[in-house]
Amino acid sequence: MLEILYSNKGNFVSSEYLCSITQISRIAIWQHIKKLQKLGYIIEAKRGVGYKLTQNPPDLLNLYEIEKLKHTTAVENIFFFENTTSTMDEAKKISENNKNLAHKSLIVALNQTQGRGRKNRHWLSFGENIYASYIYLPKNLMPQDGLFVMFAGCIAIVLALKQIGIDAKIKWPNDCLVSDKKIAGVLVDAKSDISSIDEIIIGFGVNINWADIPEETNATSVYEVTKKTTDRLFILDKIVQYLEALIKLIENKRKSNIIKLWRLYDTTLSRKVEIISDSKKIIGKASDIDEYGFLLVETQNGIQRIITSDSVRFL
Repeated sequence: MLEILYSNKGNFVSSEYLCSITQISRIAIWQHIKKLQKLGYIIEAKRGVGYKLTQNPPDLLNLYEIEKLKHTTAVENIFFFENTTSTMDEAKKISENNKNLAHKSLIVALNQTQGRGRKNRHWLSFGENIYASYIYLPKNLMPQDGLFVMFAGCIAIVLALKQIGIDAKIKWPNDCLVSDKKIAGVLVDAKSDISSIDEIIIGFGVNINWADIPEETNATSVYEVTKKTTDRLFILDKIVQYLEALIKLIENKRKSNIIKLWRLYDTTLSRKVEIISDSKKIIGKASDIDEYGFLLVETQNGIQRIITSDSVRFL
């Protein structure tokens, strides 16, 4: 029914025609129209004439709409959940059940009960936001490239948000901020041996149409910045397209391009930071990242090289 309404957008489609195509009754047609209207589709009904899809809703995220993301090379398979523990959990199940079909699979959920960030921190998963994971089976990635994939995820989000006028910045290693408030985060799980990465799962959450954000979360959303509803499907499409292109740069040994883009959108360098790493507190000025993406911090005891961290806080 949606295909028919979309292909005749702006024009009425008769009940008789819908019945003949779908092979269901007029009552059933009417019931389905009501369901579509409840989902947010703007459909005009006129007795004796039929039904008309008048305009695109400002934001719709459902299986039918997400299937449209297959128009690019970035997505081959789509898995959609209204509720799940986390898209990362679902991605792992998909990979374990059929690895050959996992490549370029996009997993999207409307709600997560156990969303998580780095170090297994709980990721708040409510509101009309984006919760997704992307599976990629790389051809030429080394174990030390994992941090660059995380950078690629952050850059992809920043570039996607720029499309709608949001000036987001990247906080090392995996957060995207607007005015120093978190708007998105990236999580990367990689399967590798000593010589190569066999599989990467990039999870990301982006606050889109989340209103009434509690102050204590120090978070923000596209809605809070723009005061209007944003099409999540548009942002999701852009993120995945950018992500695939950036991963290919890493595969083609062009990590210098990733570093240049990261520096262009970085908000960490030249700032005083407090870092908790392996239960040790490090305070100093973030001066640079090295060729592996590790953060270099100037402290009273000299340059500290931060490989991993439990938290990074601006002072």
